[in-house]
Amino acid sequence: MADVLEHYVRSPLIERALDIFPELADAAGYPVSIRKALIARTAGQQSQRAHHLFADRVLTKLIDNPQDRQQLVNVLGSKVIHFFLENRSSFGS
Repeated sequence: MADVLEHYVRSPLIERALDIFPELADAAGYPVSIRKALIARTAGQQSQRAHHLFADRVLTKLIDNPQDRQQLVNVLGSKVIHFFLENRSSFGS
C-alpha cells in the first residue's frame, strides 16, 4: 500500500496534487518539495500503518536532501521535523 501511495508524489500526479487533495489548496505556488511534505503529513495523520510508512519514506528523502530540508524548514518550520520524528516513532522503525 505504501508503494502505491508513493505514486502521488511522482510525476504526473504531484503536479495535480492540488486537484487531488483539496485540503492542500494553501500550497498553491509552493515548490514540489513542500507539496510532497504536505501530502506526507496528511497521510501520516491517518491511522493505517501503510500511511505512516509512506509519510516516513517521503519525509526521509526530503530531509536527507539539504536543499529540500532547508525549504521545508523555511516554509513549514521545525514542526515538519518534529512530525517526522513522531511519525517514525509511531511504528518503531
